Amino acid sequence: MGCEGVFHLASVVLIPKSDPKAEVLDPAVRGTLNVLQSCKKNPFLKKVVLTSSISAVARPSVYPKEPLDETSWSCAELCEKLKAWYPLSKVLAEQAAWKFAKENNINLVTVIPSFIIGSSLPYNLHTTASNVLSLLKGENETFAWHGRMGYVHIDDVASCHIKVYEDDTAEGRYLCTSTVLEGPELAAFLAKRYPWLPISLSFNDYVQKHPFEYNTSKVQKLGIKFKGIEEMFDDCTIHKAQRAEGTAIIMSIGTVNPPNVVAQNGYADFYFRVTNNEDKIDLKNKFDLICRKTMIKKKYLYHNEELLKKYPNICSFDAPSLNDRRDICIREVPKLGKQATLKALEEWGRDKSLITHLIMCTSSCVDMPSTDVQIAKLLDLRPDVKFYMVYMQGRPWGKPTKPQAGATQGRGETKPRSSFPCLLPSSTNHRQSTRLKRAEEQSAAAVGAAVVTPFALTHDGAAQKHMIERRAKAQQAFLPAIAIIIVVVVWLREESGRRAILDQLKRKLNLQPEKFRAARHVLWEYGNMVSSCVLCILDVMRRRSLAEGLATTGEGLAWGVLLGFGPGVTVETVMLHSIPI
Repeated sequence: MGCEGVFHLASVVLIPKSDPKAEVLDPAVRGTLNVLQSCKKNPFLKKVVLTSSISAVARPSVYPKEPLDETSWSCAELCEKLKAWYPLSKVLAEQAAWKFAKENNINLVTVIPSFIIGSSLPYNLHTTASNVLSLLKGENETFAWHGRMGYVHIDDVASCHIKVYEDDTAEGRYLCTSTVLEGPELAAFLAKRYPWLPISLSFNDYVQKHPFEYNTSKVQKLGIKFKGIEEMFDDCTIHKAQRAEGTAIIMSIGTVNPPNVVAQNGYADFYFRVTNNEDKIDLKNKFDLICRKTMIKKKYLYHNEELLKKYPNICSFDAPSLNDRRDICIREVPKLGKQATLKALEEWGRDKSLITHLIMCTSSCVDMPSTDVQIAKLLDLRPDVKFYMVYMQGRPWGKPTKPQAGATQGRGETKPRSSFPCLLPSSTNHRQSTRLKRAEEQSAAAVGAAVVTPFALTHDGAAQKHMIERRAKAQQAFLPAIAIIIVVVVWLREESGRRAILDQLKRKLNLQPEKFRAARHVLWEYGNMVSSCVLCILDVMRRRSLAEGLATTGEGLAWGVLLGFGPGVTVETVMLHSIPI
């Protein structure tokens, strides 16, 4: 059995530089005929489906009073006079195909789609979608010359191709279009549906066409039901958000902590009691002094004395405890991730069904299925949500995850989907200690989970458009496409998290004390949650700015710098731009 069906979909779409015939017309016609020549040689062939274009229909010499249908053809002479080379190429190619098919007894069916909108497999959108989406950026000049046009969802175009191939009664031409709109009508619709985008309602040099309509009753008799203009643009803009190459806005932040709270001034007693080290009085007193200097009032932990009694090896210096720690992380981390995600979605005012990506980063929780899958199960996410799991060690903020947190490197794609990194180092560490240095690691350790829901903006990267915060008003919801980035942290080694690093930073950069107000508040109220602290600090700054009636979500200022310090020499910075309140 050989090939029974052929779909010829491609054609040249470009503006010729010097020779329209050689650059556009000949490739379209000869390419189509070459395909049909090969089909002629195939004894098993049953049907050929050719993708034509509405441009082969929509430019007749005289518009009829009735809607345009499959009997309508664009006037070749008019197309040439107007230098409309692409419409002319589609007319000539389809007419040549019908002539060849009739002469060689080939069962040919043509599908004639209008402007195709929706998600796209390649990163770069095809010409049609790119032209239409220029409206979303206020670039109406790119689109003005199209004038009145029909629009159709890519899913409907695909369904139509399959239907005309599989249906033995299908023959001839089939118009495939859902909605006909003038350019200003489309711009008004987009401005109303996506009010946060810079859509312009004014058109210069707009091409006014005859107010034609299309009759698609023929294809509808095959069972095709067209999607509306809302679904077309929602899916197209969601797709662009998933593969955005520009900056991003944090639409909401959700933070949660485990239920076990330990007062810092009593932490030394707790730590030395559960590790059976109460006889080491001198070591305990030194550790207690360190705890009291950390500028922490309380912190949240996974473990309490009941849990540590269940897993005694965790508190022993030399007992094997890796499996116990792993079991706790595998069980508890996804729960925190779910809680933080739901909290972020509640603030944003949108449903979890709109999540497009879930990015999980951790230095532990090694398990199969991995933690991202576990969280997705707990949230009952759609099966088409894209999961990313990043295992990392030693970095406190974003470098190891930047290629993944917003990206698809290694999967045939090169452009980032989100510009916001994520981390999720998680562990439990309450080992018995005979040295101050080892005990010191526990002085500021705390547990927290944070989730951000970033929406990626696609533009050419102008700095003044870079925003990384949003208004805390759920009714001003953004585009229904989000990538969930989860951050859950348990502990950080060495001296990180003690107030000394903030004091030294203040002194070296000669900053005013109020610049550290949010950071010190988070450290005081929650302890050192490492990467989660970053999102908690942003959340505190935003909420405090709103409560105090400041001009922006960045404590009244427009620009800021996020500084991240980790073990060793790890230092990272992120430029932040607030938005007006």
